[in-house]
Amino acid sequence: MKNAALTIISVALVSTFASQAMARPNTANMLCHQARALVKDASPILLNVGPRQFRRFVVHKYQCATGEYAYNFFGLTRDNPKCLIGRICRPGRAFDN
Repeated sequence: MKNAALTIISVALVSTFASQAMARPNTANMLCHQARALVKDASPILLNVGPRQFRRFVVHKYQCATGEYAYNFFGLTRDNPKCLIGRICRPGRAFDN
């Protein structure tokens, strides 16, 4: 009985996380200006940028964790294969780009 309850809970958690991942907006389905506006309006925001790939986009470097810096991210949108969607946080050198 205990194993059955754990299995049910595990399946529910996996289903919840899978549906959340699927509900994330995908930049490939948007126009470049739509993706940029979404980041600007909802920052920080998680967006799918490819099959099973996502990034956390920010507008300002102060939305990054300590030791991280904001770097421009160019990704695929419906109208532009190299759209400047927004900025992502990564460890690295301190400089504005």
